[in-house]
Amino acid sequence: MKLQQFDEFLQGVDLAGYREKYRPIKIVEMDLPKDIQAIGMLYKIYWDNKKLLGKEIKNKIDGEFVDILYNVPGRDVFDNPKTLKGELRKPYREFIANKNLKRFDNGFIVFTPLIFEQKKKEIDSSSE
Repeated sequence: MKLQQFDEFLQGVDLAGYREKYRPIKIVEMDLPKDIQAIGMLYKIYWDNKKLLGKEIKNKIDGEFVDILYNVPGRDVFDNPKTLKGELRKPYREFIANKNLKRFDNGFIVFTPLIFEQKKKEIDSSSE
């Protein structure tokens, strides 16, 4: 199954090593004033306006945009999930209760098939 192969690939990535090696590297955009940085504009066009490249392509794909809302705690919460009292921190509890996400041992966070199966059921039932 392709999903399992992809999960296995992600689990094999040395994410900590990658972060250590490439975190110090800065891109030019990081030194630009905030008002001319491209990333903000890209997010606005993609997420807010939903203007995507390829809308002019002749082979149109049927479908609809689906918003999936989720929260992922910072790495520090995963490294130290308990409070001084020994209780699980709220962000950690909420993350492990969310069955739509899972975290691999190397730190990758991925969606589980559950969220897509639920959305597909909603879409299928609304089209009947």
